Amino acid sequence: MRRLLVPLLVALLGLPVLAQDGSRIEARVTFIAGQNLYLEAGRDAGLAANDTLRAFRADQLLGMLAVISTTDERAVVTFVGDLFPVTLGDVLTLERAVRPPEPEPSVTPAQPTPPV
Repeated sequence: MRRLLVPLLVALLGLPVLAQDGSRIEARVTFIAGQNLYLEAGRDAGLAANDTLRAFRADQLLGMLAVISTTDERAVVTFVGDLFPVTLGDVLTLERAVRPPEPEPSVTPAQPTPPV
């Protein structure tokens, strides 16, 4: 049992995690198709569809990315706002961007129509 526990623990400690508190993960760009980037990080790293991410290289903010889809180990993202240079094999540091809550739509009650 102990022989299985040690490798499992080592494997789990090696998984990147993108926590809700804005911690960072690293993800390698494995494919580029137009404005879509394919990353070597997915659900296991804490990414989810519709996440908005800040992308960094060497602690320099490059821009924003939106997650289109994920598998356990991969994600497809697209640029949000201005494009920035990315090369196949680049390792990007990603941080979840916290969006401000959207304002509640103001609803005006409808006026009753007078009888005809």
